[in-house]
Order: sequence, then structure tokens, then C-alpha cells
Amino acid sequence: MNKQFDSSSNTNAALQHHDRGYHPIPLPKGKKSPVPTGLTGYNGRNLTRSQIEKADWSGNMALRLPPGVFAVDEDNYDGKEGA
Repeated sequence: MNKQFDSSSNTNAALQHHDRGYHPIPLPKGKKSPVPTGLTGYNGRNLTRSQIEKADWSGNMALRLPPGVFAVDEDNYDGKEGA
């Protein structure tokens, strides 16, 4: 899996997630952390559209899910044995 994404397409994807009620969080390229302070957990805040448009989306993207939505992240490829 060696896909290259440009920052503008990632920004558009982040805005689409936002419009659907999911809350994107920018992460460093190829990593799941560190997560920007204040954007996770029960009291975490969601980025506004303006903040999303200004953020650096050249790396990975996490999603803060709305209440009642559950997700599983299973990394089962390239010899990995799952989450």
C-alpha cells in the first residue's frame, strides 16, 4: 500500500467527513500519534470548517466519531496479524 495523496485532496476529504458529522483530526505522516492536544476524549473539541481548511493534511487523518458510532481499526495486511 503505497498511495500518495496531495494535501488539497486530503483537505477536501476532511471537509466531507466534517459535513457528514465525523470530525477529522490531522496526524503526522505515517503515524497515529501524536494527536493534537484537546481534540480527543470526552471533553475533546471538534475542529471548525475554517480550522480544517487551514490545517496541514499532508499526513494521516483520524476521525473523532459522533455519539453512538463505533469503529474497529484492524491492520491486517503486509504480514500484520490484525489489531
